[in-house]
Amino acid sequence: MLFGCQTDPPRAVEEFDLSMLVGIWSDISENSQKREEWQWVGENHLRGKGFVLMNKDTTFIESLEIKVVDDTLRYFARIPGQVDEYAVIFTLSSRTPNILLFENQRYRYPQRIAYVLKSQIEMVSYIEGEDHGDYRKVESWYHRRPQ
Repeated sequence: MLFGCQTDPPRAVEEFDLSMLVGIWSDISENSQKREEWQWVGENHLRGKGFVLMNKDTTFIESLEIKVVDDTLRYFARIPGQVDEYAVIFTLSSRTPNILLFENQRYRYPQRIAYVLKSQIEMVSYIEGEDHGDYRKVESWYHRRPQ
């Protein structure tokens, strides 16, 4: 009797499409303008930069990269002028159609970096974790700039 009952095989969960990050994303607030610019380098490989402008002056800049290393998607952040100038590496811990979450529990702050796609032109990025014993989360709401 059970032979007539057929269930659909489980579908693979779609994953976050990295190409959705490609472009220029701007977050304009009252005090500063944050921007991330991402470009496609190759399969599962993006390069970007993040910076903050205040009164048309760049006050902060970092080099960013998302790529597969040792079969794992990783996020690299390098801030020029840091003592060691080595990239801080975060490892993918969650990937859904709308969310990328990277973690590095050994880093002093932040321990988590996330990208949450709200639509084709809206995205929320946040960093969070323990900072000197206190939980802290900083969100940035971005809009994709027209190409």
